Amino acid sequence: MFDSFKKPQGPRRSSDNPKPKTTTYSSDAVKPWQLENEPKTKKPIKLLNEFYKPEVAGPDVKKPAPRPVFQRIPANARRGKRATSVRIQYHDELIFRNGWFVLLEEKGGVCVLTREDAKEIERDYERYCEHMSLQYEGRESNIPKMEKAWKEGNYDYKVDTLSDPSEDIVIRDVLRIPGSIDGHKINKIYRKSFRSLEIKELILPDSVKTIEGEAFSDCYYLDKITMGSDVSIASDAFKDCPGVKYENGLCIFGNTLFRASDDISEELIIPYNVTKIAGQAFKGNKVLKNVVLPPNLERLGEDSFSNCPNLQMVTFTGSGHDIDFGWGHIFRENPNLLSVKLPEGITRIGTWMFQKSSNLSLVNIPSTVRDVEISAFEGTKLSRDFMDPRQMYLYLDKWLIGARTDQITVPEIEEGTVGIARAVFATSREGKMESVKLPDSVKIVCGYAFKNSRVKSVDLGKIEHLGAEALYGSDLTEVHIPETCKYVGRNSLSARNLMDIYFHGRDTEIDEPKPWKRTDGRIVRIHGYKGSTAERYVIQRGEKLGLEFVEL
Repeated sequence: MFDSFKKPQGPRRSSDNPKPKTTTYSSDAVKPWQLENEPKTKKPIKLLNEFYKPEVAGPDVKKPAPRPVFQRIPANARRGKRATSVRIQYHDELIFRNGWFVLLEEKGGVCVLTREDAKEIERDYERYCEHMSLQYEGRESNIPKMEKAWKEGNYDYKVDTLSDPSEDIVIRDVLRIPGSIDGHKINKIYRKSFRSLEIKELILPDSVKTIEGEAFSDCYYLDKITMGSDVSIASDAFKDCPGVKYENGLCIFGNTLFRASDDISEELIIPYNVTKIAGQAFKGNKVLKNVVLPPNLERLGEDSFSNCPNLQMVTFTGSGHDIDFGWGHIFRENPNLLSVKLPEGITRIGTWMFQKSSNLSLVNIPSTVRDVEISAFEGTKLSRDFMDPRQMYLYLDKWLIGARTDQITVPEIEEGTVGIARAVFATSREGKMESVKLPDSVKIVCGYAFKNSRVKSVDLGKIEHLGAEALYGSDLTEVHIPETCKYVGRNSLSARNLMDIYFHGRDTEIDEPKPWKRTDGRIVRIHGYKGSTAERYVIQRGEKLGLEFVEL
């Protein structure tokens, strides 16, 4: 799939339809194109076991030492770099139905492809096999693992054996993606799959929920698009498509605000019907100063409002429902951003959410939040105020979001604190914390809060939420989960010396915590009430994890 190669335009070939004026595929026509775009590497692909054919050495013949692995690995494959761009996970299945190639992804994605897109996957797989053979040559321990993976995967990507080119769908002015093919519902548009078409209209079924990067880039004549209202669109999905229309500086498809230009107003109220704002939608916008977000907003894509040099204020108007912030990075690197009022209903403040917004000094944390990343405020005025070495703790809106762990053995957390942010007391080195007593006001302890702190005793007060791996790697011998606690996160109680866990509530949700696996045959005692979630957990997983239930 190359920009210089134009896909054929015209109706689907059949005896009932006239022959299109443009060139269609034929076996003779494809071969020169295939040869022209063959990868430069002409070495034959070897299977791993071909590198390890047994050799019989005589008594006087000294077997040469194996060549170091690094001499055979391409330079650009070293230090974690890939030799080629691997586009897919090779447990997916490729089939041909009704004129389309259909990629059935292991994770549930179903995409339609043209022949050249399918051939690109075929070439990627060939390059991948060659790269893996070079990468693992000389590592005999990896051979069984790799051969097993290759045998179990659906690796038959020989496109020309699946169908004859004369059976292909042919595209002309209108590209209409089918809703389903052979019982497979089409739910995704694969990245870079329909680039450089001369289409004027695009019609997507409501079943399509995702459009990946550069899917329709360089479609110069495209000026009419029909799609469902609930679609996640990559920021560069319609890159270099001059016909894609903006109204008042906003490009909106269905309920998704896809992109904003510099023609917007400084004081912007985003339309009421918008529920999703795509990643990088406003990135780098030099006009925007104040923005009011719609009440039914469900998702803000990564970097959706980053690098806006004049952005000063963000207002959320909705409340009572969660908003998906993706990986975070939403408002980072906005030097003039002063304040953000977050709505009730959200449950997470994500990674680097306000990073390097250097003048940010006012942010609220709603009562519904259950996870706060301390990196969210990195490089803001809030973190700069924590530079005074005499200040041991950093608070924001009754949340503890920073602490000098190297100087603390017994934390002194202020009464009135409602939450402890993720990894506040965590350390990658050997911790020296002795004990922790949380005030009764603390309701949320986020994931990794005391990870590897080596704390020896802990009083959890009246917490309601204990995040994943919150006490992982501690030196606790026993821990009491209070009656008020509604949730215990994954691996939050994994401690090497932990022998007794007391659940004082009957309905505490236990998200598969795995007490430290014993090598000495000792068991971990789970103390709880008859008929409680603690007892059910031991019944389900006790034998596997070495647990014993003790009734309170």
